[in-house]
Amino acid sequence: MDVTKIFRHQDYELVCSAKAVDAGKFAPSLVVSKQVWPTRPRVIAVKAW
Repeated sequence: MDVTKIFRHQDYELVCSAKAVDAGKFAPSLVVSKQVWPTRPRVIAVKAW
C-alpha cells in the first residue's frame, strides 16, 4: 500500500510518501518544492534507523 500526504507551508509544498517494500517495511520519500519562481523540486533521501 502506498501512502502520500501533501503539506503546504508559505511558499513551499512538501510531498511525503511511503511505499511498502517488504514484509512490514516501508521506503519513505520527501520532495520539497518551492511554489514561486524558480520552482525546481528537491528530493531528500530518508534513511531508516
